[in-house]
Amino acid sequence: MTDDLTQLTFEQALEELDSLISRLEGGQIDLEAAVTAYSRGAELAAHCSSLLDKTEATITQLVAGGAGTTEVPLRGADAPARARAVAADKRQVVAPVDPDDVPF
Repeated sequence: MTDDLTQLTFEQALEELDSLISRLEGGQIDLEAAVTAYSRGAELAAHCSSLLDKTEATITQLVAGGAGTTEVPLRGADAPARARAVAADKRQVVAPVDPDDVPF
């Protein structure tokens, strides 16, 4: 098991997380080991989520290129934040539904 999460790829982290889940669901693990496995699983899930966020930001930047062009992925520490801002600008704002306007 790799202790440094930053060195794990998404696939490696997901595989380890799946293994931990199987052990926990099997029920054949003592309480202390279960707590340790749960803690590690939470760390792995957060790492996977972070990797997915970074990937989503890169893809959003590529797709957000003007006039159908593909842009170079953002670089730097604030890249995910800038990509989210671009994506947020592209989203439509939908007004909330008034319960009195529902036809039934």
